[in-house]
Parts: sequence; C-alpha cells; structure tokens
Amino acid sequence: MKKSISDYELALYKKLGVEKFKKYVIGLKDSLISAKYLNKPKKIEEYKKKHTNYSLGTGRSLDDLRKHKKELFLNGSIHAISLLGCISILLTPVAVPLTALSLVGYTATVLLTVVNTYCIMLQRYNWVRINKVIKKHKPTEIKKKKEIRKELKEKDKELSKHKYKAKVGYKKLSREREVSFTELINKATLTELKTYRKKLLEAEAKEQEQISKNNTNPIEIELSKGKYKTLKLELTPSVKNVSRRS
Repeated sequence: MKKSISDYELALYKKLGVEKFKKYVIGLKDSLISAKYLNKPKKIEEYKKKHTNYSLGTGRSLDDLRKHKKELFLNGSIHAISLLGCISILLTPVAVPLTALSLVGYTATVLLTVVNTYCIMLQRYNWVRINKVIKKHKPTEIKKKKEIRKELKEKDKELSKHKYKAKVGYKKLSREREVSFTELINKATLTELKTYRKKLLEAEAKEQEQISKNNTNPIEIELSKGKYKTLKLELTPSVKNVSRRS
C-alpha cells in the first residue's frame, strides 16, 4: 500500500522521539494528579475519565475526536506563541555582562524552546493520527446518521402538535426562535442525533401517558444543546392522536 504524506510525517516525529516525549508528559501529568489527590483513588479515576486538553478520557466517538482536535489546535497555538517568545529572547543581543543569573535565565530559555518545540510536534502528531481515524470511520458515521435521521422523521410524524425551540445568541443578546425539524436533524452530529432519538422516545412515552389520562397539558422536554445555547421540544398532547396510533 502506497504511503501518504501523513505517514512520512508520523515516521519523522517518531524518529525525533515524540512518542518518548509523550510518555514522559503523560507520566508527569499522572504523577502530579496522584500527588494532588493523594490517598484519594476515586478522585484519580474520575479525573482519568474526564475529557481534558491532553486526554480524551472515556470519549471515543468521532465527535469526541473532532472536539479534541480543536483543543490540540489551541494547545499548539499557545506553545507556538511561547516558542516565538523564546526564540526572540535567544536572538536578542545581550549588552550586560554574563553572570550566573543571566546564564541560568539563558539555559531556562533554551530548555523552554526545546520543550515548546516538542509540544508542538506532539500536538501535530496526535492531530494527524486523529485525522486518519476520522477518515477511516467517516463512511460508517454517514451511514448511521442517515439511518437515525430516517427513524427520527418517523417519530416526529407520530407526535401530536409540537415545535422545537432554540435559544441562540450571547447572554443579553440571546433570543429564542423556532427551529424546523429539518434544520434540527441536518445540522446535528451523530452524538446529537442519538440524543434526539432518546428524547423523542421519552416525549412519545410521556405523551401516551397523558393521553391515557385525558390530560392535554403541554409537555416540555430539554434536548441536547449542540449548536444552540438551549434546545427544547414543546408538545401539546392530543386525545385524537391515540386513535391514529392504534
């Protein structure tokens, strides 16, 4: 099989010792967490499950990987700015006499330059690897999204009179608007579609329960936020709807 440019890039990073550097960083992070939560094994386990800037935690979906890519970019940008600062200091002529203090400062700057360089390479190394995983599993993801969208359309048709409302905007400028079902499912990620499926089943169960009691009080169910600040389903049960389903 013909190798891609990304394969050669990964091979270069491996030769430069990025994987060894990664093990060192993870080992150092684990040591710091163990020291912070000394004699608290449950706290340590909880932290390991969390999705942080340097760890996926228990997240393994393609949506988790895409989110992690954004964090890698942010981390890489911070290290790049720091690296530029270190290089500018190293290239700036020093007019003061060389002292023990200035030598310590110079050594620390050199060390930070090396660390930042390897951190950037590590972010890029992980970025390329994640891209390869996403590319490999994307066809399966597209297929699953189509299947769930079809299922959701059927569920949506079965519900009584209802509408989807989303809150968009920032703080005081935020406003609530109605969202069409087509917009809702077309913009959703696979994770969000799965959540919508679960919530529509929940809405259907609540609707049937209220209809059986001749209760037509409105039902409000909060959906996954996703691309909106808040997203909810407002449903008004109809007694006529029970005969349509039976």
